[in-house]
Amino acid sequence: MRLLSILAVVLFSLATLHGQTTLTIKGQNGKSWQNYGDDFPINGYDQNISHYGFSAEIFRLLTNRVSIGVAPGFMRRGAACEPGFFPTGDLVAPFPAFDATVFLDYVQLPVLVRVEFPIAGRLSIFGQGGAGLSYLAGGYREITFFGTIPSMEERRLDFDGQDENLNRFDFGWSSTLGFGFRIGKGMVRVSGEHYYGFLDMNQNNTSLNRNWGIGLGYQISLSKLD
Repeated sequence: MRLLSILAVVLFSLATLHGQTTLTIKGQNGKSWQNYGDDFPINGYDQNISHYGFSAEIFRLLTNRVSIGVAPGFMRRGAACEPGFFPTGDLVAPFPAFDATVFLDYVQLPVLVRVEFPIAGRLSIFGQGGAGLSYLAGGYREITFFGTIPSMEERRLDFDGQDENLNRFDFGWSSTLGFGFRIGKGMVRVSGEHYYGFLDMNQNNTSLNRNWGIGLGYQISLSKLD
């Protein structure tokens, strides 16, 4: 509800500005991991999983080169190793060796500034960046138990039980650098994406979300240029 309220306020503010409004529907795919800081002697980047996401970027032109906007969307983040996690349930001593991969489903609302310059003909280059909140809406773990007969179990996140220590909110910086190519009345955008989270996913230890990806989107105009 908080994210929806913030989105409504930002969209209303954009609507009152003079200039062209555009909508870009974008998907991205890449890798996600967590930064464990000095808490654990492992490199979080080596524990990456597949990342994907979808967003709707709504921008309002402020000048010929600068736009401001929001990008509500869904992002899959997580890591192939989750230090500090220990499975509960029907386990008997001695506890088996195990490994946990965590998949986190976030809805997010960054506020962004875009700067764009033409290169030649229909081709342009652009960069955009900004910060915003993400909310952990759900997710699950794949837990592999190692033993005489290895087995894997999938468990949904339980925010009212074992996973009450997880931080449902994240705040991070989103960066994008890419190219735009006008096709007809719209524009195809190809970009490199990066997310840098500032809040620990697990409140008990360092677990900062990171992801990179390659984005592909298509932009249309929602209003005429004033």
